[in-house]
Amino acid sequence: AGSGDPGYVDGEAQYAQFRSPNFVLATAGGKILVADYGNGAVRQVVGSRVLTVASQQTGFLRGPVALAVSDDDSALYASDSFFGHVVRLTAEDPGNWSKGWLRQEVVYSNIVGAPRGIVLMGGLLFVSEIFSYTVLRLSEA
Repeated sequence: AGSGDPGYVDGEAQYAQFRSPNFVLATAGGKILVADYGNGAVRQVVGSRVLTVASQQTGFLRGPVALAVSDDDSALYASDSFFGHVVRLTAEDPGNWSKGWLRQEVVYSNIVGAPRGIVLMGGLLFVSEIFSYTVLRLSEA
């Protein structure tokens, strides 16, 4: 997906535009998600289309660099290195994320520097933090 030109365009995959896509996640439910850092957005590839499922215009995202999703696809976590926090997005309809998000909330803030990688496993979030040279173990909020 993507035209090869930087920008912010949803639609047909071949014409869609990203700006600094940092991370791609395939969920157990078959969703393909992209952390589009440069546009402050999480985008989803659906068949031959790209659509925005969350962005800085709709919530707390500004610089998503990595993503993790709950086993049932009902919650998406994004590490945001611009603000230094982790955002949880809860789907209004977990089976169809294109209907939007019911809630976007910061679940961990004031992470020392710049959170990067994020993994959700067994109810725990693990977040790598590059400026403190640590991996944080956080409870799923």
